[in-house]
Amino acid sequence: MWPMVICYFYILCISKKENKLGPLQKKTRYIKNHLTQKLKKYQDNLSLKQIKDKIILLAKYLFDPNTSKAHKMMVASVLIYFISPIDAISDFLPFVGLSDDIALIVWVYNKLLPDLDDYNKKSQK
Repeated sequence: MWPMVICYFYILCISKKENKLGPLQKKTRYIKNHLTQKLKKYQDNLSLKQIKDKIILLAKYLFDPNTSKAHKMMVASVLIYFISPIDAISDFLPFVGLSDDIALIVWVYNKLLPDLDDYNKKSQK
């Protein structure tokens, strides 16, 4: 899992030089598509409904060019963990399947809360 996160971070932050549809755009599309699919798949899950807005805000914050590399790495790591089928607790287990995903999302969200509030205010203007 961590090698995948490190590779994604490299592609996201280092290889911005590409003008054509390259690895950065493919990874961006991959995360957006899989994130949308997972949110639709678990749309009836009560605990996920409560943090859906946080997940969407984190995704927007990740793809903002003004976000720092360290914050991008944190957000990318947690979103990749969220969309990954390999988890500490399998997602298909009732009641507890998404608990590890949600805990990590809430932790990163709270850690970045001041910056996310600023970003949210700027994006709403």
